[in-house]
Amino acid sequence: MPFAVTSTRDDGRMVVVTAVSAETRAVLAALTRPTRISIRGMRGWKGQAGNRSVTVLQAGVGPVRARAALESLKAPYDLVVSIGFAGALVTGASPGDVVLPDTVVWEEAVGLHRYAVPVGTWHTAKRQLPADLATRALHGPILSSPVVVATPAARHAAAMRVGAVAVEMEAAALVTVACERGADVLVLRAILDSIDVSLEDLPPDLDSSWRARAQLMGRPRAWPGVLSLACHIPHVARALTRATAAVLPAL
Repeated sequence: MPFAVTSTRDDGRMVVVTAVSAETRAVLAALTRPTRISIRGMRGWKGQAGNRSVTVLQAGVGPVRARAALESLKAPYDLVVSIGFAGALVTGASPGDVVLPDTVVWEEAVGLHRYAVPVGTWHTAKRQLPADLATRALHGPILSSPVVVATPAARHAAAMRVGAVAVEMEAAALVTVACERGADVLVLRAILDSIDVSLEDLPPDLDSSWRARAQLMGRPRAWPGVLSLACHIPHVARALTRATAAVLPAL
C-alpha cells in the first residue's frame, strides 16, 4: 500500500528524531549553537542547520516513543529526519556503512505499507554524502519493525519478504504522524550490526539508560553481544556524525 505526501519544503522548521544518546550526539555536532529545550518526557534541543531551524527530539527506542515525541510538537514543521543506527538485512553490509533509503517499508495486519521518500529531498541528501561513505551507502528500502528483528534467520527472512537492506524501529511511526501533518520524511542511518549478528539475548527495549544497564547484569548470555556492539559504536557514531554534518545543512 503506497504512502506518500507532496513536498512542502520552504526552508522552514526541521525536526530530527533520535532514539539514544549516541545518535543524538551525532546530530548535535551538525548543528549551529544547539541549546537544550524543555519537552515533557524526553530530551530536546534547538539549533540551526543551513537555512533551517531544527528541533531535535531524543524519543527513546521503538515506534510508540517515536510517535509520542513527534505528536508532542505543536509548532508546524515540513521535514522530519529519522537519524540513528540500523541493523543490516543484506550480506556484505558492515558497521559504519551509511543507509539512505529511498523507501520506508512496514508490515501491518492489512498488508505491506510503503512510503516513498520525496525524490528531491533524497537526491539532495545523496549528493551531500562524503565520497568514502557514498561508495558503500545502501539505498534500497528500509524495514521499520515494531520489535527487534533479533536472529540472523529472522533477518534473512525479513529481507526476502520485503526486499529491505536494513531494519530499524522508529521510521514508520514518524511517517504516520508526519503525513498527517503534511510533512516529508527522510531517514539517515548507519549500520551497527551485520546481518549475521544475533541480538536475541538482549532486552527488547535496550537503550543507554542505567536501568537498561542493570537489566544486562542478570543476562550473562547477552554480554558477548553487548560487547560486540559496544566495540563498533565509536566507529559507527563517527560515520553517522560525518554523514549528518554533510546532509542536514543542505536539506
